[in-house]
Amino acid sequence: MGLGMPRMGLGMPRMYIPITAQAGYSEPSFDAKVTKNRKLSDDYERIISQIRQLNGFSTFLQATPFTTLQTAAKEGPFILVNVDEYRSDALILRATGRPLLVPLAENLLAVIEKLSTQLAEVDQMNRNANRYGISTQAK
Repeated sequence: MGLGMPRMGLGMPRMYIPITAQAGYSEPSFDAKVTKNRKLSDDYERIISQIRQLNGFSTFLQATPFTTLQTAAKEGPFILVNVDEYRSDALILRATGRPLLVPLAENLLAVIEKLSTQLAEVDQMNRNANRYGISTQAK
């Protein structure tokens, strides 16, 4: 199955014709693209502004001030975990003092993906067992 030709039922390929090759189509001018991009950007800013007018959304899509985050840790440390293929860290916020950055294992993303898949499989097995009346309680 090559790019541009996904297989359909009965082994028949579907043909795609690039839009630029279709009759009557011409590529928009640079000025038209810039104008469209500017309009989309203005629409985006207008919509974000409207959202920020809603109660409780005044800082929507803005960075949360550190002092606000520290307030969340007044009852105990608040831990944020960032997992990425390039780097994973835990950020520990306390009510006072500087945040603590804890580097996590390099392969954490792969471990999480594997465990997530296993959890989903167990969940599906339990759902199927419940559906068919099979007891899943340990003896």
